[in-house]
Amino acid sequence: GSGTALLIGGLAGLTWYLRRSDTETVRGHGWLAVARLGAANSRRRIGRSMLTAGLLASATFLIIAVESFRKDSSEAEQLDRDSGTGGFTLIAESDVPMPFEPDSAEAWRDLLADLSSEEFDRLEQELRGVSIVSLRLRPGDDVSCLNLYTPLQPRIVGVTARLIERGGFGCNAWEKLATRTANGTEPVPVLADDHTAQWVLRKVVGDVWTITDERGRTVRVQLVGLLHGSIFQSELLLAEPDFRRIFPSQGGYRFFLIETPRDQVENTAQVLERLFGDSYGLTVNRTRDRLAGFYAVENTYLSTFQLLGAFGLLLGTLGLGVVLFRNVLERRGELALLRAVGWSMADLRRLVLAETGFLIAAGLLLGTTSALVAVLPHLLDRLSSAPWAAMLGLVALVAVLGLASGRLAVALVLRAPLLSALRRD
Repeated sequence: GSGTALLIGGLAGLTWYLRRSDTETVRGHGWLAVARLGAANSRRRIGRSMLTAGLLASATFLIIAVESFRKDSSEAEQLDRDSGTGGFTLIAESDVPMPFEPDSAEAWRDLLADLSSEEFDRLEQELRGVSIVSLRLRPGDDVSCLNLYTPLQPRIVGVTARLIERGGFGCNAWEKLATRTANGTEPVPVLADDHTAQWVLRKVVGDVWTITDERGRTVRVQLVGLLHGSIFQSELLLAEPDFRRIFPSQGGYRFFLIETPRDQVENTAQVLERLFGDSYGLTVNRTRDRLAGFYAVENTYLSTFQLLGAFGLLLGTLGLGVVLFRNVLERRGELALLRAVGWSMADLRRLVLAETGFLIAAGLLLGTTSALVAVLPHLLDRLSSAPWAAMLGLVALVAVLGLASGRLAVALVLRAPLLSALRRD
């Protein structure tokens, strides 16, 4: 609303500026005086000028506003705990539950009893600096945007005390998972990703609904917190004691979050899949790739809306060329007279391009400023990861195409014979 109001107000202000009657004669010499005269020429056909500036401003507003919400895999590379990765570089899931948490050398020795001493020493060296957080998993329906159907039995992850104490993922409600009283009263507290809660589950913090345990009985759960754009968009999270009470037959650990040094990511993934792939069916992926899959769905919707803006921008740019060509064609006698009294061809090009540049600059400035105001709260949340390069590239592309169309228009008109143009004037 604020962005649209600013856009309308800006276009109204531009109209007032073009309709002013207290204009002064342009004085001076050189390219600056020529540019001022060219900008003043935009008052000749105010309707045409406003149509051009309005189209460019509206299309730029839509494209910049939509582009600011686009996400790319570079955001997934953020390894701080409040990012979508939670600071983890790898995520793994096994087909067969592991009876022990593979988070220490002793656990690896128990899980891989057939390893020789030499192999174990090499394994310990390869996984030096690697930290693994093990979680329990009840398979079920994907509750992320990748699932086209309504989830009936969502995937549920049992969160251990280690992850609750660690926290992260932009959520400050981890400790609420452990606030349930010892006698097992309901509702059971759960966490969910904010995208999942809003668009798939359609729940807000405090909502209570039911899930089914493995005996077919209903269990009331309550959403107590949200993770921000995380790798847990496919699951609901509850505390391990609640998980074991509701799903007692789901033993062992099947879901793993892995921290590695940046230079050991690929090697760690290969080592873990080689060791546990055959015996436990372990599959290891980058957290960056998992988030990129979720981002792809959002970006597809954004691209659909951007396509509409692109059509408007294309129409505005082509319309600008047509309007400029018509304006120059109507004034070719004037241009021929200026040429006859000593203006160079370069000065005439500057004159027309100054008018073009004024309308382009006005449209882009109004559209970009209004769009940034409209999405300011969102940009402040992701100031360092916003797609600034893409947005600046779009603005620059419009400016280049507009100036090119103006140059083409003046070149076509000035090719006409000078004498015939003067006779018709």
